[in-house]
Amino acid sequence: MSVEILPFTEIYAESVKQLVINVHQEFGFDYDRRLDVDLDKISHIYGGRGGFWIAIDNGNLIGTSALREDTQYTGTLKRMYLLPPFRGKGIGQMLLRHVIEHAKQQEYGEILLDTVTYQKSAVKLYEKYGFIKTGYKGSQLFYQLTLANR
Repeated sequence: MSVEILPFTEIYAESVKQLVINVHQEFGFDYDRRLDVDLDKISHIYGGRGGFWIAIDNGNLIGTSALREDTQYTGTLKRMYLLPPFRGKGIGQMLLRHVIEHAKQQEYGEILLDTVTYQKSAVKLYEKYGFIKTGYKGSQLFYQLTLANR
């Protein structure tokens, strides 16, 4: 396995959509165009001080991560997905570290994210990297990572 984390390019647009659909189906979600409009405008939504990255193994898309610029101070981690056969191999950590380093380079003060309680491995990963739970609503969890003094 030789995984690379690369900036998103339009040639991967359909592959990214399919990966998101596959992971959503794995967790019992239907693909909803209204909730996933960013997938039609990745370069626009995640441009500027944000970013969208893809994990590639032997030419195949296996994962994604993104940072959306919310304010000058705050970015939000989005689209953190990894196909099942590649989980537990450190690739999620690679994607997350890439987002955190980019946020530091862009001088963000914090990264926000939301996830759900049943994505236990994701929750464990975020907490390992210092994200603090700031609240919840039903099964949805909200986290924050302060970067200012990191």
